Amino acid sequence: MIRQNPNYIIKYHVNDNIVFSDYFKVLTSSKEAIDDLRNEYSEKKYSKQYDLLNYEEVIEVKQKFPFHVFEITTDLKKKIEIE
Repeated sequence: MIRQNPNYIIKYHVNDNIVFSDYFKVLTSSKEAIDDLRNEYSEKKYSKQYDLLNYEEVIEVKQKFPFHVFEITTDLKKKIEIE
């Protein structure tokens, strides 16, 4: 789906009972998926793997397939709901 619409958002609903290693596995899997898309795109556009791109090329690929994590903790969620 991200390949079709690179303007995407992945939401992770995290609660206080989550085991950190499980949370980390989910984040790692998500990042690996984005890295695969970045590599596929860079090979198609530049005929080389993502990790071999120059700075300008990396910026362009990252703009095409960004990866940002914004975590909303239970405490932050409570603060947002109050305000």
